[in-house]
This record gives sequence, structure tokens and C-alpha cells, in this order.
Amino acid sequence: MFFHNGKKRKLILIEINIQFCYKTFGQFSYISPLESETLFSIMRKSLLLVVFLVSVCGSVLAQGVQDLFEAPDTVCANQPVKLMSNVPGAKSHYWGFCSGYLYNYPKGENIGSTFDLDGPGGIEIAKDDDNNYYGFIINTTGKTFTRLNFGKSLDNIPTSTDFGTMDGIFPDEATSMYLVRDEADDHWYIFVTGGTTPTTSTLSRIDFGKSLSNTPNIVNFGNLENKLFAPRGVFVTKNDDKWYGFLVNSGDNKILRFNLDSNISLTPTITEVTELVPTLAGPTDIGPLVDNGKWYFFITNGGNGTITLVEMDSLVNTAPASNVLTGNFPTLSFPSNITLVRDCGQIHAYVTNGASHDLIKINMPAVDGPYTGIDYSNIGQILGPNGMSKVIRDRDDVFIYITNQADNSVTKVKFEACTRTNIKYSLTNTPPEYRYDTAGLYNVYYAINEGMPDMQVQCKQIRVLPIPAIFLFPEDTT
Repeated sequence: MFFHNGKKRKLILIEINIQFCYKTFGQFSYISPLESETLFSIMRKSLLLVVFLVSVCGSVLAQGVQDLFEAPDTVCANQPVKLMSNVPGAKSHYWGFCSGYLYNYPKGENIGSTFDLDGPGGIEIAKDDDNNYYGFIINTTGKTFTRLNFGKSLDNIPTSTDFGTMDGIFPDEATSMYLVRDEADDHWYIFVTGGTTPTTSTLSRIDFGKSLSNTPNIVNFGNLENKLFAPRGVFVTKNDDKWYGFLVNSGDNKILRFNLDSNISLTPTITEVTELVPTLAGPTDIGPLVDNGKWYFFITNGGNGTITLVEMDSLVNTAPASNVLTGNFPTLSFPSNITLVRDCGQIHAYVTNGASHDLIKINMPAVDGPYTGIDYSNIGQILGPNGMSKVIRDRDDVFIYITNQADNSVTKVKFEACTRTNIKYSLTNTPPEYRYDTAGLYNVYYAINEGMPDMQVQCKQIRVLPIPAIFLFPEDTT
């Protein structure tokens, strides 16, 4: 309260100023004592400044409502940030206040060639029920299969297990693979393509049972209906109650669908999708994406250095639309692999260039673009990249692993979590207030029901502004 001429006047501006910024910054300088009317005039004159602070720094309470949580768009450095969950009754909660952000520049590291690899190709990584991360690599040259065990963190140097040729059944010239889990029986399966000619082309399935730590068994289906011709880029998914798989023939520029019906363990049948020549030219990999009920496949073409976008109304569509991506992204030089991820409302595609030994990223706000990109160059000593994992988020760090066929090594690409918060994460439905100590753009990551079929993830950027300089001085003095 402020007393003037015996009457109470509420200095709302002082209350806002103190609560909003000065209490936050821990700084307040008292001005010299003045006559009551002069002080009231000062605060009235400061209204514009306070309104500016409110508009710049936002409210401490959440304003931007999203599906899973509420968060402010903008705060000041050292200002308390409060997040609110819209699903407080979820089975588990994970809040990352300073998570890895895919628009930041990643770090690359070659973790070596000590894993008994022999011409490594496709690589897949997943977290199992024991909370260990397992990686799997097919060795194109050696006709063998390797497992990597990272333990509890993808930052660990993994140990390796060589399964050899799996009793001679592992396919010749293995090229690509895809890891999937069937929720019906909790079994892990890996589908593997192999061969470069109609005679050697095959599709195989590896079954790990209920744990990726098990010794697996394998079945080789051979060249199904003699329709495989140098298959690459295998992808498998369940739609409603039926399983479907897709692959591309680099030998004759076709997309093939294999049908597994309701049992992923069945021997598949093959359906040809309409030939997409000339948009396909020596296809090397598939990046699948679902958007608004439609399926999209981003297909890398080693033959002419392009990416084809295939659009399907449903997985059983045999006459899809296709076009070649154009936009402001780096040059493709025999693109060998592609992986896509949604993160914070954007779509990111990562592509390895087999000829120029580099990694590029293509950003798009929507499936139909516009497409812009960045060249990460020879990050992590990439050399003859021949396989790339999915994008894997390990809590607040984001990883991509790449196999290098030229020197039998593995490259780790990491988008690191930042270190600018006083609290890094929370496991409660209502996280504690926290602060960012430096101006910048930070990523909040919220996951519920982790590891469960109904797991959901959402993230949001918070812009942190530097503490503004504040000066209060009287216009008139007496």
C-alpha cells in the first residue's frame, strides 16, 4: 500500500515489478526518499517499462497450451519457470528441462573399429526391458551378424557379440535390416534383405524371443516369388491387425510390399507396387512417415543423387503418387541411407552420402516442404557410410549411429543436452520450478508412460532473454 494525502493507493506497478523481475533476479536498488506525489508520478511514468517487461519476459505461469503440457514461450534469465502437465494421472513422467535440440549442431565421434565388423551395413539400436541398449549390425562382406551391448547408456563404448553366419543361414551380401517388436508375443524380430542379383536376393527374419540379450534364430525365405532384385531399405509395421513390410529393389527400381497377415511369423507373400520409373533410380533406402492418416516413403536414389517422396492413402495402395524432392538442401552424392524423426513439431530427415562421406540433414515443417538443409560434413570421421540407425533419444541426449564400410568402424552423432539449468530433469507429475541461467533457446521434453504401448512424447522451445537493464529516475525533483 502507498499512502498519499491520508488515502491508500495501491502501487500495482511495484507489485508486478517485484514479483515479475526483481524478485527473480535477486536485485533491487532503492531510490532516494521523495515526496509521496513525486514517487507516485515516477511509478506512473514507469508503466510503459513494466508493460515492456511483461511482454518480453512472458508470465511465470504457463501460457502456451499443448496436448501434454503447458509452458511459457519466453522468460528472462534466472526467472523461475513452472511447467504444468495436462495428464497428471499418467503412469510415469519424465521432464527434461534442457534436452538435446535437433536444430543445434551435433558432435561426432568415431568409437572405433574393435567390434569384429567386416564390411558393416545396416545398423539398428533399441532399448530392451532390462533398460540396456542393444545394437545390431549386418556385415555385408563377412556374411555375419553382430550384436553390440551399450549397457544403460548410449554414451558407453559397447561390447560386441559375433553370431557368425548363424549356421550358414545368414544371407549373402546383406544390405539392410529393420527391428520391430510384436506386442502380441513380446518377441523382437529383425528383417534382413540381402543379395545384389536375382539369384542371390533374399529376405530373412531373425527372432530374438522376448529379450534382445538372447541368442537368436533365423529363417531365410529366399527370393520370394522371384520378385526380389537387389532389395534394400526394408521396413515393417502393423496396421490395424495385419503386418506389412516394404522394400525397394535397387536392381529394377520397384517398390515391393510383403504381406504377413495377422502373424508376423508367417512366410510373407509379395505384392508389386506400381513401378515408379523414372522417379526411382537405384534406390538405396526407405524412410517411412505417417501424417494425417497417409503413409509417406522418402526413398534415397543412389543412381542419380535424389530423394523420391511416395504418397499412399493406405498401405495396400498399389498405385501411389510420387515426386522428386527439390529445395534448398545440400547436394546428394550417392545417398546411401535415410532416417526420419518428428521432433518439436518439425520433421527432420538425416541422409548419409556414400560418395562424399558426409551426413546431411533436411528440415521440413510439413511432409510437402519446404525443404531446407545443412551439411554436417565428415562428422565423426565417416568413411563409406553404409548403414544408419534410427534417431534415438536417450533421456535428454539424442543419438544417431552410422556404420563405415570402408574402415569397419562406427560413428556416433550426438545432440547433447544443455547444462544451463539448475535442475536437469524431474520424474514427478508436477515438476519443481527451475531456472535457465543464460539467454538462448532451450528445449523442454516431456514423456509419459515410457516403454509402454501408450507412450507419448511432446516438446516445446522456451526462449530465454537476457536480464534487461532497468533504470527508474524522477522526471521532476524538488
